[in-house]
Amino acid sequence: MVERVRVGLIGCGTVATERVERAYPALHALGEVVATCDPVRERAEALAGHARRSGAECRVYTALDELLGDPGVDAVDICTPHPYHAEPAIAAASAGKHVLVEKPMATTLDDGRRMLAAAERAGVILCVNEQLRVQEPVVRARDMIAAGEIGTPAVVRAHRIGYLEERWMVRGWRQDAAQAGGGLLLDQGPHYFAMLRVLAGPVAGEVTHVSALAGTVREDWRAEDTAVVVLRFESGLLGEALYCWATRTPDRGAVGSAYGTRGSLDIISAEGGLILHRSDLPGGRQVVIPDDGYDHSYNMSIADFLHAIRGEQEAVSTGTEGLRDLAVVEACYRSWRSGRVERPDVRAAGQEHLGACSGAGSRGPVERRRPVGVPGTHGGWILRQQGPQPYLVVEGTRREHVVVCPVREQYLGHLPPPAPPQSRVRGPLERRIGVSVQPHLHGLGRPMREQ
Repeated sequence: MVERVRVGLIGCGTVATERVERAYPALHALGEVVATCDPVRERAEALAGHARRSGAECRVYTALDELLGDPGVDAVDICTPHPYHAEPAIAAASAGKHVLVEKPMATTLDDGRRMLAAAERAGVILCVNEQLRVQEPVVRARDMIAAGEIGTPAVVRAHRIGYLEERWMVRGWRQDAAQAGGGLLLDQGPHYFAMLRVLAGPVAGEVTHVSALAGTVREDWRAEDTAVVVLRFESGLLGEALYCWATRTPDRGAVGSAYGTRGSLDIISAEGGLILHRSDLPGGRQVVIPDDGYDHSYNMSIADFLHAIRGEQEAVSTGTEGLRDLAVVEACYRSWRSGRVERPDVRAAGQEHLGACSGAGSRGPVERRRPVGVPGTHGGWILRQQGPQPYLVVEGTRREHVVVCPVREQYLGHLPPPAPPQSRVRGPLERRIGVSVQPHLHGLGRPMREQ
């Protein structure tokens, strides 16, 4: 077992400062910062000064290859801006260093795959720092949902509302998609998609479908600062994620919610870390965990990485999990651009099995047709039978339609009635229903007001 993991920090901005001031001093028995690296030497020196307060001999580097050549460094903690995660991670893994990288894991799925491949080749551990995956209220809520405490899950929800503090924007890259690789969805999406996947995973499987809209409200942003996302899981469970960094109104909603047939859970709210709402409880509610445990979870996420290096436990927040979170984010951007429901790239992290239950591929091809009628008019829904399972299919006005999801037969009666004159019968389980389809055509990093 490694006595104490010797860590080199790559990137010495705000996130790295949080590391040396808060996390590593609390985890001194597991690991310590022994080197810092930043192209601006003054920043690296300042951070090294913080690290030395814990008694470590902290060396300073301005070049990545110098740090990676240091035999006194066992692992690296990458705290650089998003587009500069992949290359340092790959180089570090190739040099035999274990790698912890901030979320998002990377800005593209290809880069994420390259990072995983490099770590596998080198036989080193790759983790993504994601505290919500280990935060006590989230983990406890997951267990309660799986145990049936709220009955059959009906919907899960993530909620991130507020105004991003200036200290996170001081260098100007985070609010500029051209520099950051994306906006709010890329920066915060991995957090809350990770949480939803933790909550729903044991009972609903992975995310299979995503529909997203986003826009820009703040004048000082050159990327999306607001987004609404609807998700579908393997089981058919639905989810929602609401993001906004453009309001100074205090956030009064729970960070996460899960609603079931018997009750609901509020996860990390102003009222407590985890609250169970159910009619058979005294007063209709129970505070399961009073505190949100944020500070503890921030340290636990890094401790997860250090424990894995020391051989004491398997890592929870692995590179594979980070890539799966990123696959949902990437699907959001595709949906925002196309105006369609999109599916996360199941090739991203060993999820090829999802093809058996997440669309047309499971029971043969679904016919693809252009809309019938006058160009520029609305498209429609098509209900088509494929084997034993009917499917809802959406048609766009200027593009081919896509499969939305399998539809349970008992839900068919809830569909709206046919809309003449476009409705026509195509069989016992096939109808055409006119609806308005308004594809969202705004691209990544192009605020709506500038279109």
